[in-house]
Amino acid sequence: MPPQPPQPLWRWVAASQAPRWSKLSSGSRIRTSCFHKFSYQAPNRLSSFKPAPRLFSQFQQHLSPVEVVQAGKLRPKILFRSRFSSFASGALLIMVCGVGSLYIYYRSFFGKVPVTNRERMLWFDRNQEEELGWAAEHWLLVQQNARPRLEEDSVVVKLARDILAKLQESELAKDVKLKLYVCDDYFEPYACSAPAKEGGRIFMNTGELHVCESVDEIAGVLAHEIGHIIARHIPERRTAEAFARSIAQVFGWNAALGSDLISWRTQEREADHIGLVLMAQAGFEPNARVEYFEKHHSKEKEMLNGRDPMPETMSTHPSVSDPRSSNYIIAHKAS
Repeated sequence: MPPQPPQPLWRWVAASQAPRWSKLSSGSRIRTSCFHKFSYQAPNRLSSFKPAPRLFSQFQQHLSPVEVVQAGKLRPKILFRSRFSSFASGALLIMVCGVGSLYIYYRSFFGKVPVTNRERMLWFDRNQEEELGWAAEHWLLVQQNARPRLEEDSVVVKLARDILAKLQESELAKDVKLKLYVCDDYFEPYACSAPAKEGGRIFMNTGELHVCESVDEIAGVLAHEIGHIIARHIPERRTAEAFARSIAQVFGWNAALGSDLISWRTQEREADHIGLVLMAQAGFEPNARVEYFEKHHSKEKEMLNGRDPMPETMSTHPSVSDPRSSNYIIAHKAS
């Protein structure tokens, strides 16, 4: 072959070169020993090449065409199960937070009763207790048969006031301000108490004083009423009634709720307990309370005339006819 210029020779060599990644044909006119000098595609592969795989084989599938979606419609697809679980979790969290808030609000009004350390809830402050006490005073002295009050200079009132002043010298009642009202009602032994802003009011009939045969027994009756005032039992009862009434209104009920006999008997036992402590601190004989209960027991048996007494579960006060009663047991603990 006659000699040719370099430029046409390069074109001739490039045109006669085999395709990329293919095996050299047997009819190639270029020697393999010099192929690497002219190949810019695979300079490291001389005589043997692996066949290039096809772009899509029979085991491969074409990709699905891309859907064109507007920018405002780009929202993640959430399954119904995941939506329901998210709603249930949120509802449960709201319920737990609501119940926890109500419990914290409920517990914020709790306090402990002196001496017994029983926890109870009180919604009423001292100003509201004064309103409760004034209403009770108006009802007892004006509305309920207009009970006449004894004169302040009478011997009976002076005796009761002296006993009350001695009870107020004790550690529990030294900061309690009390008002005593003695009503002229001989036929009905009766004594009760009502709250006040800085203490309380005590109402006593002359019939109750006639039942008591000693100064210590009178001190036991007054100490029992002071125990109600110190423990703030009247505001506690009104709180229970108001709380039960508010719950009943939520469900559409209209009933007198919150005043159960169990809590009444519990408060009476507490008043007896605190009264015995007051008598001991003031220097009175606590065993006089035992004699007071025994007289009530004998009088009740006489009135029943062999019949069964009313069960304690149906009374606001613990029974004194049963020696296993809490009143009777507490009185005997003083000895």
